[in-house]
Amino acid sequence: MKHILTVVVLLLLGRPDGVLSFEQESLGLGRVRHKSRTEVVFRFSNNGEKPIVITGAETACGCTKVDFSSKPVMAGCSDSLTVRFHAIDKGAFYKKITLTTTGGRHTIAIKGVVE
Repeated sequence: MKHILTVVVLLLLGRPDGVLSFEQESLGLGRVRHKSRTEVVFRFSNNGEKPIVITGAETACGCTKVDFSSKPVMAGCSDSLTVRFHAIDKGAFYKKITLTTTGGRHTIAIKGVVE
């Protein structure tokens, strides 16, 4: 009985606060003019049963920035975040953005070609 109680407690504690579901996990920017700045919006929903909070965002380089709210997204609700890209280097690009949330880590990306 003690083992069953321990398993139940671990399952409840390990359960994520929420589940982020993005409309699109990768957005294509197409052709981007060299040295221009571009913004895209990623829309997402919390499909979990508890509120979820985005607590951080990591990018591969300084050319990509993320703007997000630190307010909780309630269960069943939607929100968005903005990714800003500064086209410094010419050529094809694929930039990953790793989001840290109270429900775990999520990766989204932008891609395109700087001309």
